[in-house]
Amino acid sequence: MTANGDKQGYYACGFYGYQDTLYAKSGKQYYSNSYIEGATDYIFGNAAAWFGECTIANKGGGPITATSRTTNSEATWYVFDHSTVSLTTTFNFDQFLTMYRSLQYLALIWLEKAISVALGGSTLV
Repeated sequence: MTANGDKQGYYACGFYGYQDTLYAKSGKQYYSNSYIEGATDYIFGNAAAWFGECTIANKGGGPITATSRTTNSEATWYVFDHSTVSLTTTFNFDQFLTMYRSLQYLALIWLEKAISVALGGSTLV
């Protein structure tokens, strides 16, 4: 799915894919109580996107996000607030925890200025 525009909101939606599931292309976006599933860098783009109380399901063990931010002046980022990150595949769990704890799991540093943040209340299950 491509979200291209300012002040978009998505509530109780399901986004399913493998790679490039949700293209948060541009603008300010809000996702609430939604389910987003993929295997590697499946949330990507150059938007300022807030994910509140979402389930982020990883079925491949790769990084979740790949932001397209290229300069410090761009107001683009991804924030996960009170969201649940789950692993939906048989994957080496020790390797998964190592990646998760080092934040490699949350964000693929695809471009130098990428920003992805997990706020308090977000959980790993």
